[in-house]
Amino acid sequence: MLLCMSLHVNTANGQRQYLIFETSESRTALALESLKLTISDGVLTATNSDDSRTFLLKDLTRMYFSESDATRITSPQISTKHTSDRVLFDMQGHRIMHPSKGIYILKDNGKTQKVIVK
Repeated sequence: MLLCMSLHVNTANGQRQYLIFETSESRTALALESLKLTISDGVLTATNSDDSRTFLLKDLTRMYFSESDATRITSPQISTKHTSDRVLFDMQGHRIMHPSKGIYILKDNGKTQKVIVK
C-alpha cells in the first residue's frame, strides 16, 4: 500500500513552519514549504525542496508542527552581565544557576534557544 500527501500551509507573519519527527534517538525538523509525505512498506519518506528524510514507522515516537526548527542548537554569545530576564533550564525543565557541560534551554529577553556548554 502506498499513501502520498502534500501539505499546503499558510504561514503566519511570513514565519517558516516545521514538521518535527521524533524517534527514541533523534529529532528532525523539515520545513513545511512544499513538503510531501509518502508512506510505503512501513517507511515514511518526507521530502521538501531542501531535504529528504526517511523514517521507519515503528521507530517514530511523535510528529508535530512547530513555528521553529526545534532541532537547531546554537552557540550564542552569553554575556556575564546579570539580567532578571535571563533564565537557564536543563532539558528536563529544571532551573539551573551554575551549568556544567551539557545542553540547556536559555530564555533571554523573550527569546528561547538551546545552548551547549562545553
